[in-house]
Amino acid sequence: MKQSSNSELVNALKMVRDSNAQSGVLVLFGGDSFQLDPTVATYIHSTMTPDNGAQILRRYPTNWGIEILNGEKREQVPLTKEMLDSDQWDFIYLKPVSWGDNYQDMRTLIEVIRKLRAPDGCPWDRAQTHKTLAPYLIEETYEALEEIENNDSKGMQEELGDILLQVVLHSAIAKESAEFDIYDVIDSLIQKLVFRHPHVFGNENAKTSSDVEEKWEAIKSRERQGASIMEGLPKELPALLYAQRIQSRASNVGFDWKTVTGVLDKLLEEVEEYKQATSDEDKSKEFGDIIFTLVNLGRHLNIDVENSLRSANNRFIERFKLMEGLLDSKGISIHETDAATLEEYWETSKDIMRRR
Repeated sequence: MKQSSNSELVNALKMVRDSNAQSGVLVLFGGDSFQLDPTVATYIHSTMTPDNGAQILRRYPTNWGIEILNGEKREQVPLTKEMLDSDQWDFIYLKPVSWGDNYQDMRTLIEVIRKLRAPDGCPWDRAQTHKTLAPYLIEETYEALEEIENNDSKGMQEELGDILLQVVLHSAIAKESAEFDIYDVIDSLIQKLVFRHPHVFGNENAKTSSDVEEKWEAIKSRERQGASIMEGLPKELPALLYAQRIQSRASNVGFDWKTVTGVLDKLLEEVEEYKQATSDEDKSKEFGDIIFTLVNLGRHLNIDVENSLRSANNRFIERFKLMEGLLDSKGISIHETDAATLEEYWETSKDIMRRR
C-alpha cells in the first residue's frame, strides 16, 4: 500500500479543518489562534506561535510522546519547548491524553470530571450548576479549616482535594457554555501572581511582609482605577473576617490608630455607649460597634480574630464535654444539676485542661 506524502496529508487535513468534519481528529495550524483539547488526537501544521507553543506545553504531560512529520520522515520524540521552537518539522501529531496515561497529573482530574459530566456520566454531576454547587464550596472550605485547626495533615490533604474538585467542576461547567475552562483559571491566576509580585518577578524591592502588603494594596488601587478602596470586598465573607479586611484597607491609607492604647480607649467608649442605649435597635447597633472595635484590637495585636474565636469555640466544646464526662462518672445528670454544681465541675474541667 502506497503511503501518502506529507503534502497530500496537508491538503487532506486542510479539507478536514475547512469542512469542520467530525472525524474525532483536531486539525490546527500553528499560526492560528486555537484552543487545545488534550483528550482529542491533534495534528498541528506550520510554524508555531509562542502563545500556542506555551499552551501545548501547559496542557500536555512533561515529555509527552509525539510524532514529527517532516517530508517523508516520521519520527517519535518527546514534547519539549526546543522541539516546538524548531522549524525543522512540517507536522506534529499529539496523541490524545487519557486519565490512564497520566494518573497523577492535573489533566487526569479534568478528564475524570469531563466523563462525569458527559451524557453517559453521573446524573448527579450532570445536574449541577454554579449555583447548586456554591454551598458545597463553602462547606468544603470550612471542613479544610477544621483540619488545619486540628493539625491533621491527612485530613487537610483530603479536604483540599475536595476544594480542588469544586474549582475543576465549576470550570468544567463554564467550559460547556464556552465561558472559560480550567486552563483560563490557571492562566489568570499566574498572571495575577506575577503582576502582584514585582519584588519577585520585577525590579521592585520588598524586605518585609508589611512592605509586600503595602505594594499589594497599591497595585490593587491601580486595578480599581479610581473606585473606592472598599470596592471588591466580598460581602459573603464571614462577618469577623469582613470587618478585618475593611479595617486593613482603611489602615493602608492612614485611617487607623497609631497605638493599641487608642483602640482600647475606643473599646471603652463603645462599651459606655452600649450602656446608655435604651432601645433594642440601639443596643444591637452599639453591640456591633463593640465587636467591630474588638476586631480592630485583634488586628493591632496581629491576632486573626476569626481563628481566635474558632479556637475559643473549640476549647469551650472540649471543656463542656469534659464536664459532662465528670458529672456522668459521679452519676449526676447534667439536666438535673443546679448552677452551683455545674460551676464547680466547670472549674474542675478547666484545671484538668490546664494540666494537659
